[in-house]
Amino acid sequence: METDYETLLGKYPDQFIAINNILLESAWFYKTDDPERFYELQHYESAFREFYRKNFGWELRLDSKCARLVKKKIFNPALGHAGIVEFKLQGRNEYIAFLLLIEFYEKLLSEQSLSASDRENPRFLFGEYLEYTVNRMRALFPERTDLEAEAVKKNILRPLMPKLLTYRFLRELPREAGERVEQDKVIYEALPACYQYNAGALEKNLEELRHED
Repeated sequence: METDYETLLGKYPDQFIAINNILLESAWFYKTDDPERFYELQHYESAFREFYRKNFGWELRLDSKCARLVKKKIFNPALGHAGIVEFKLQGRNEYIAFLLLIEFYEKLLSEQSLSASDRENPRFLFGEYLEYTVNRMRALFPERTDLEAEAVKKNILRPLMPKLLTYRFLRELPREAGERVEQDKVIYEALPACYQYNAGALEKNLEELRHED
């Protein structure tokens, strides 16, 4: 079997060009985005992996449901931190809420009798994620007095949710045209990016988070 990237590109130019563009157009390439292109990426994984490593210093990470390119260094020093397009969490509260999403994802898998490798992804109501976040934050930080549900929704989750959607950790399920739904009743799908993160990270870093402003 031919595995050299340039040889394969010459044989399958349209497919390889499409795969490269898909990988660069968003943070994650999910199998459900384009099953045929995803299969081709899996089939020629070694050729793509070596191409990205050799030519760009990027790492291709690929499993049965998702793929992404990891860039380990910023080459343009003029950008500064604010100029880099990346998933950024603002402050302690967003960081905690994100790690609680990863915990919540593990809980959903168990409750819905799913595994991370299953074709189906877990779904949930926003209100369920809010309730989980409030209860866990109160348990972890009993000294805090700013963890009422409405405060957590307004000050923590509301700014975080657009980032989770933009960077494809979550997908909001479509509604009927003109249908109005209360925020707590909005249904989300937890996407495969969620299982790429360590659900135990919060407990591991808890003491540091307690003393962070």
